[in-house]
Amino acid sequence: MTRCYDAWAEQYPEEEYLQGGRSCYHRRRVGGGRSCPPTIVDVCARTCSFCNDSISLVDALLARRQAVDQAAPRFIAKGGRLIVDEATFFLKGVNWFGSEGTNVAPLGLRHRSIDELMTFLATHNFNAIRLPFNHAAVLANERVPAQAFDARKNPELVGVHYLEMLRILAKRAAEAGLLVLPTCHRMSAGEWPGDGLWFSASLTEQQAVTSWQHVAKTLCTEWNVMGADLQNEPHAASWGRGRPLDWNAAAERMGNVLLGECARWLIFVEGVGWEGGAPECDPDCAGQSLFWGENLLGVASAPLKLADPTKLVYSPHFYGPSVFEMPYMREAAFPLNLPAVWDRHFGFVKHATGQPVVVGEFGGTLQGKDAVWHIQAIRYLAEREMGFFYFGLQPESTDTGGLLKADWETPEDEKLLLLSQAPSSNVLDLVRLKPPPPPLPEMAALPPSPPSAHPPAHKKGGRARHRPLPPSSVEPPLLWPPAPPPAPTFPPFRHERTDCIGWCENGEPVRLGFIAEAYDRGASLFDRSPLHSASALTAFGARLACISL
Repeated sequence: MTRCYDAWAEQYPEEEYLQGGRSCYHRRRVGGGRSCPPTIVDVCARTCSFCNDSISLVDALLARRQAVDQAAPRFIAKGGRLIVDEATFFLKGVNWFGSEGTNVAPLGLRHRSIDELMTFLATHNFNAIRLPFNHAAVLANERVPAQAFDARKNPELVGVHYLEMLRILAKRAAEAGLLVLPTCHRMSAGEWPGDGLWFSASLTEQQAVTSWQHVAKTLCTEWNVMGADLQNEPHAASWGRGRPLDWNAAAERMGNVLLGECARWLIFVEGVGWEGGAPECDPDCAGQSLFWGENLLGVASAPLKLADPTKLVYSPHFYGPSVFEMPYMREAAFPLNLPAVWDRHFGFVKHATGQPVVVGEFGGTLQGKDAVWHIQAIRYLAEREMGFFYFGLQPESTDTGGLLKADWETPEDEKLLLLSQAPSSNVLDLVRLKPPPPPLPEMAALPPSPPSAHPPAHKKGGRARHRPLPPSSVEPPLLWPPAPPPAPTFPPFRHERTDCIGWCENGEPVRLGFIAEAYDRGASLFDRSPLHSASALTAFGARLACISL
């Protein structure tokens, strides 16, 4: 049986485990062919015997991964713009926070479903979400606590682990035609604002890199995940001073590692603050009135040099007077003085380096003086052709508010109207069907499982769909993945809890695709995409995997 195990380990050396328990692939491979532990022998033994014949299945699944990767939009940074298929892509995104903090899941999921919120954003012409996480949560990868969301509204999150939650959010975003940009927002859930660096006393740079590698392994094959925002607001770091705390040097190291993990991703690099400064504002940048993450002054003398320069995006943050009223906001020339301030802090980068600038955070309450600031900021970004992620979706931010009011139902119409002036490209126009991967090989059926002692649960309702593509005189492009065939039905199987394959919550029949993702992802059983050959794994998928739908 070593043929299958060795092939699996060769492709996924760090994904040979299941969350909550070592898989039988790992147990048998490292154990010299020893039998699975008695506590999991019923499921594990059948899996191990099947594995010897499934090397062709693994190959087919790898081909499927490659096909999805080929279908993803290929963003490049060129001429100060984001380019896809030789056309400028206008990014209009929003920040959705909560998953970086103690709530673990993004805020709002006690009030609304994931699909409702994705549809809300798509309806208002947003095309991307900036999704924060923290390194400690990624490395621990524990289950998302039940109190973080309403299980009736979001049943897909029940029992899942942190990384799987991020993948589910990305998949739901894809259905709505939304891109996703994961970003490390803090070292651990309770560390805010932290030390203002990309590491801390409790987490080394190497651990931060390892965390990002886990994120890349989880999300790279989701076609709509566009890149990585390496670190939120490293305000205590310096830039271009030849010091150990130079953020530009660290960003090059981390960015090149991530490009090795996911070559198609864009690498977003934020600015620093005023403390560490840059040669352009010695001895420090305190007199420049800079928000955390806004300071890209050092790019003038020390631009980043990634292994692939077409993947570099600079991503400053800036805010209005509702967050903090900077001295230049009190000048008589306000707000006409704002473009010159922004050009000095980060706007020059496009022309100086040829790299695009995408603002990672900006926003405010849109009240009083802040409304004047908003109008000027949105006009500036449109004129300079800079994409952005507005802050933010949720109302819990006291100094900015959100796009929804406190009830999570009522839109902030004034904000949405103002933001409607920003250009926004249609993501779904970019995703076209590539040649399909080879069909999965036919496999012999496994012995039947014992009859179920539990009736199958009711199937949950359908999810909200993304907005339709605009009408066209030509045949509309096919989307990846193709529409699934009707799902086959399976007889009930025994309600059984096991650490080998998954966790059966209610004995409900499993849909095809779960066991394929177990091979494809290192045993993630929550995927809902169909297999290309329904008959290939009917018995295998029905009897060796179980999860609550």
